[in-house]
Amino acid sequence: MTKENKIVQNKSTESEHFRTKAEAYGHSWWGQSTKAGKRRLRRKQSILKDFLKRANVKKNLLEVGCGAGELTSSVKDYLKVTGIDLTSDLIEIAKKQNVTATYLCADLTHLPFKNESFEAVVGDGILHHVDLNAALSEIKRVLTKNGRILFFEPNMLNPQIFLERNIAFIRQRHQTPTETAFSKSQLNNFLKDNGWQNICVKNFDFLHPATPAKLINFVKKVGEFCEQIPIINNIAGSLWIEASKGS
Repeated sequence: MTKENKIVQNKSTESEHFRTKAEAYGHSWWGQSTKAGKRRLRRKQSILKDFLKRANVKKNLLEVGCGAGELTSSVKDYLKVTGIDLTSDLIEIAKKQNVTATYLCADLTHLPFKNESFEAVVGDGILHHVDLNAALSEIKRVLTKNGRILFFEPNMLNPQIFLERNIAFIRQRHQTPTETAFSKSQLNNFLKDNGWQNICVKNFDFLHPATPAKLINFVKKVGEFCEQIPIINNIAGSLWIEASKGS
């Protein structure tokens, strides 16, 4: 199999993976339908709003791997939001739920937009599904001068994520063949080596989606405390990634 054919097959596998999940669970999975999962989403939405304010984003925002558009649903009324995803089922859900935004099926590694089209590009749990070099190269192309990125990605040093990615029989149940995760240092080095500026990668989020409703507030407070403690924060569930394109 040629490299090109393998890439096409991998993308087809990823698309089918999410189409099947959409069919089985609707547009919410990885615990987003639980109370704890919804709390996690609201926190990410809050981080997004703060990021857009700090980045002085006034007009055009692109969400890649948008799914049903949950992450940017809270900002679509005052920004021009465009979302792309490979899974047509999710794009149709996004269109119905967020009629003021624009959604289309597209490949993150071959974005159908002109150079410097967006002030910011954001995404939740998408970079670990794609070729990182190709994806960030395309993202940089469509960003305006000094445009910014914000991503949330799984942390490879989290015990659960490490087992899911590295133990064969567990991986087969939960992951696609090309799916991975990242460490803080890995992303820091990658972004630096590829010319990104103002790089900030943080370990965050100890609130598991399966947390019982009665324990959410307690676990959230303990988790946010642990996020501030070196070494312990290395095993948080997620990475919070920001960087700028530069001039």
